[in-house]
Amino acid sequence: PERDEQEHIGYVFISEDNKQVLQIRLDGFTYSRLRPYETWEKLRDEAKRLWNLFVDSLKPISIERVACRFINELSLEMPTKLDDYITSLPSRIKGVPDLLESFLTRVTIPNEELSAKAIITQALDRVDQEGKGILILDIDVFKEGPFAVDRDDAWDTLESFHEYKNQIFFGSITEQTVEKYK
Repeated sequence: PERDEQEHIGYVFISEDNKQVLQIRLDGFTYSRLRPYETWEKLRDEAKRLWNLFVDSLKPISIERVACRFINELSLEMPTKLDDYITSLPSRIKGVPDLLESFLTRVTIPNEELSAKAIITQALDRVDQEGKGILILDIDVFKEGPFAVDRDDAWDTLESFHEYKNQIFFGSITEQTVEKYK
């Protein structure tokens, strides 16, 4: 059935400091931490606390998707050589100058060991107020269900997704980038 455009399908809760966002929908639960970022353990523990409240209150029947997504913004001196920052570069076109103003790449990689997939998006599309380029590195590791609402299993899955996300992230950036953001 089609939904009425005015139908209420969820709630968004934002912390007083605007750093944490919780979305509760008829079909989902999403917890986000905005910058400045804290540790994975703090993010995970707060998400787990909120998830337990969600499960106790609304009693979901199943989990349709489990995901660990991190959207990173890296500031680049412009003009720049992208291979100073990232390891996977956009393809060059033979016979055309190498100067690049913007790009967008998206790949989906299956991980059979985790029975999951990773969508990796890289984009360079804008310059900030200081004239620096903003490189987006968006990593979404996920698995689609349905799954039983087993609290421990979901969190074990998220831990393995976080480890895989880190493997992708650090494999996508150069040592120079790692040093810059230490």
